Amino acid sequence: MRPDLINIEEAMKVLGVLPEMEWEAIRVAYRQKVLLTHPDIALGEDKETLMIEVNLAFKLLSEVTEQGKKPIPSKELTSGEDNSFSLSLKHIDAFQQIVEASHEIGDVIFLSEEEGLIQVLLNTGTEAQSMLLIAIDFSVEPTQALFTMETDDAAHAPDLKSIIEKFSTLQAL
Repeated sequence: MRPDLINIEEAMKVLGVLPEMEWEAIRVAYRQKVLLTHPDIALGEDKETLMIEVNLAFKLLSEVTEQGKKPIPSKELTSGEDNSFSLSLKHIDAFQQIVEASHEIGDVIFLSEEEGLIQVLLNTGTEAQSMLLIAIDFSVEPTQALFTMETDDAAHAPDLKSIIEKFSTLQAL
């Protein structure tokens, strides 16, 4: 059974490590966290919980990397494509263009022009849930939009190319 990639990301956050780090550096980070979170030393009410989280995080990373023999898996789609892309747009109606295109590919569940955020639950036709997150930066010219797809089942994730094509009609510069 393939480990849950979200848990891998959480494990990296708990230990304060990055996927590109050498295994020895990850072990050092783990040992440092153990020293800082050990119930006999740590302050606070949840010191036992912290220690359990650190141990579980290291155990998970140890298992998925075969004790450092393999790199830490990262989120990827079965197509091998990156799970994000960016697009430069004319500021004048970029937000509205992206919202309209978003409605064509799924249900817009969060929308904030002020924050430049759009969240779309993709219509995939499968039980797997996939979410498209769109972050728009109006502070630069041309406007930049970053599209990131998250899925709970990479094996059944929608094809990123077909999603990108839905936004290809936008007025890119």
